[in-house]
Amino acid sequence: MNPGQFLVAVGILLYGVLIGAAFAAESAADWTRALYQREIRRHLAGESVSQEEFLSPFAPRTQEAWLAARKGPGPAIEGPILHPYFGWGVLPQQPVALLGVEAQQDDGSFARIKIDLRIKGLARRAIVEMRKISSDWRIDDIAYEQGESFREYLLKCAAAGC
Repeated sequence: MNPGQFLVAVGILLYGVLIGAAFAAESAADWTRALYQREIRRHLAGESVSQEEFLSPFAPRTQEAWLAARKGPGPAIEGPILHPYFGWGVLPQQPVALLGVEAQQDDGSFARIKIDLRIKGLARRAIVEMRKISSDWRIDDIAYEQGESFREYLLKCAAAGC
């Protein structure tokens, strides 16, 4: 193979890799499904993670809200515990099952994903709002069937404590 043929072969190989990567791009629903499957496994096993690992799936403004809430004025809000992924009142290692994941909206840069769960035998739903940041999906907020969303709760905690 002469140098010209080698360069053509490398060019074709790189083009194939780029095309393959474009087609292999993960949808927001697939990304969210994989995240929830992992978080359910961790939850049921009672695993803990570092703050850095916990924050990694979240968009920068949600990460900032989390850090501000951690630095907030301290305990002030009474009421049920909020599990970031599963919603209000979910205690460690309580039974959680993923029933379904469905994209309600996905334009490639913003997505709204419906998550159906079974928690302690009862059906629950969360709506995950996602943004694509530097070609990676990140969670901007999670809304639950009742109460504040995750980010709203964090902002409240930053201001009034939690």
